[in-house]
Amino acid sequence: MTRRQVPAEPGSPSSGRDKLARTAARVLREVPGTALAADQAFRVSDFAIDYCEDVTPLPPEKVEAICRVLAEEGVHFKVSSIHVNFWIGDFDKLSGARTFVQEDAGAGFSEVAERSIFIGDSPNDEPLFQGFPHSIAVGNIRQFLAGIRHLPEFITEADSAAGFCEAARIILGRRR
Repeated sequence: MTRRQVPAEPGSPSSGRDKLARTAARVLREVPGTALAADQAFRVSDFAIDYCEDVTPLPPEKVEAICRVLAEEGVHFKVSSIHVNFWIGDFDKLSGARTFVQEDAGAGFSEVAERSIFIGDSPNDEPLFQGFPHSIAVGNIRQFLAGIRHLPEFITEADSAAGFCEAARIILGRRR
């Protein structure tokens, strides 16, 4: 098994992917208005339930209902600004970044993180806000701040892509 595969559940004849697919089907059945993320076919380690990207945006109570089902199913999950991502296994965005930097880039994570800036937009980026000493979130993260323990160092005024552009302008302006 490579590190990018979803592991089989211990003691179960079905694969981790089968469990994730069954869990996704349950969410779609029990929370009307949800859909699998349009990019699901390209995901190798998680599933994503769309609640705001290609579907009519769902209210917070529906997102909470998605999370309740996922908690009942015993999978790890995180809310993003457009999806609720869920997976089996003890990993997150920070462990993935550490693995990439250490194994694929051949560098020490702490050294690279100190020279880098992470930019995110939602609760699923929280592990990276914690792991990178320099982090920025775009403005739309404000709707999620109450549920985030490890906050970014800076939050842009603008949301989404405009917030990313704002962050880039500030970073480039300070380089001169």
